[in-house]
Amino acid sequence: MFPSRCFSLAGVFLVFAIGISEIKCRKLSITYNEDCDIPECEGKNKSSNTFNLAHVVAVGDNDTVHYLWSSVGGPTILLAVTDHKSQLMVNWTKLLVEEDVSKSIEFTSVPTYSMAMLVTKLIEFNDTKDTADVSNPNSNVTMITPLDSINWLNFNDTIDSKTCSGTFQSIRRYKKTNSTLSVKMRAYNETGRATALPHMQYTENTTQFDFSIKNFPSHFLNSRYAVEVLMVSDKAAELHVKKSIDDEYTPAIFSIMNFVAPASSKSLLGSYSQWKPVVYSDPKHSLSDALQCHESKVIQYSDKIPNRSIIRAFYEISHIKLSAVNVSFGTTKDKFYKNTNYTSWSVNIGYGEPPVESLSQLVIIVISAGLGIPVVICIVGGMFTCIRKWKISKSVKAMNSSRYPAITTPTSVN
Repeated sequence: MFPSRCFSLAGVFLVFAIGISEIKCRKLSITYNEDCDIPECEGKNKSSNTFNLAHVVAVGDNDTVHYLWSSVGGPTILLAVTDHKSQLMVNWTKLLVEEDVSKSIEFTSVPTYSMAMLVTKLIEFNDTKDTADVSNPNSNVTMITPLDSINWLNFNDTIDSKTCSGTFQSIRRYKKTNSTLSVKMRAYNETGRATALPHMQYTENTTQFDFSIKNFPSHFLNSRYAVEVLMVSDKAAELHVKKSIDDEYTPAIFSIMNFVAPASSKSLLGSYSQWKPVVYSDPKHSLSDALQCHESKVIQYSDKIPNRSIIRAFYEISHIKLSAVNVSFGTTKDKFYKNTNYTSWSVNIGYGEPPVESLSQLVIIVISAGLGIPVVICIVGGMFTCIRKWKISKSVKAMNSSRYPAITTPTSVN
């Protein structure tokens, strides 16, 4: 049912113009390191590493989507679609203590679909040509930080149950610069758009992933940063560029990147990582802070997973495909990373088809008004002109009749 406030003239027009779409919602809940009672899960000391594993359960009408957010092995999102009865099982000792972590994460019933996304490394490179492109990083001009080597603060301290969100934050790596790497996660239960730029569109099957680096040092004269993103799925993922004529939500950005994993044999739907080719050089995310981001070609790996990772704990590596892409941040002549010492990048990870950019209801109304009003004016003007001419023609005929009465010919009588 539509709310009563939707029954306006614009609403009636939109019902006929774009149809009625059913609003779907999921019920969300989040837990942290559930049922873990070993010391590695406690994370009471803020100066030491914490093994974080948050479990988001998104219950829908026909299935349940599970999101596992973890810093174990690097910032990771693992998505699994199951029936309503399926429960997560974690062997914490095997996951965090033993050398072999395989099968330490399972569900009580086999998921109909699963995928994962992992940020494997942070790449600092010397951009001597000022292209902001690190499609093929050269080890001689780069510094690579594997993200499984970073220590993390307690994720539980940042969880907001109302918005189903939380932030992985690194323990200060460079004491002199107070540098931090943070990854904010948020799950959604309905369709909409993020309030902050780049205003990513989300669905009830989406987690948003905001990656930011602050006050990281510049080891080169022309330092820029990039990340390697790894997609894990049953079949190889492909990167597609979707063009658009509309930049209403993200001004000056007319494309969107879809890193798509196909459906599996048990599911009709696949999954995706989606982002717009834009980053921001200030936490405020204003239009003036927008910079470009650049993607490399997709690279296929046979094994790129850290030894201790929730991906290795859940998947049998020989049965999955690992597809990676490098994403570099910056715009030519932006004075490089050191200009602001901050970069933020937003990505959506979801189950199903990637959301398609479309004109908003307001734009549709404005365009319709812009096209419709001139047409109405032309029609009304044409009708007025015809009526006026008709009246003038009628008046002329009447005047002629009064001036020149008709002459009657007399009838002869036989």
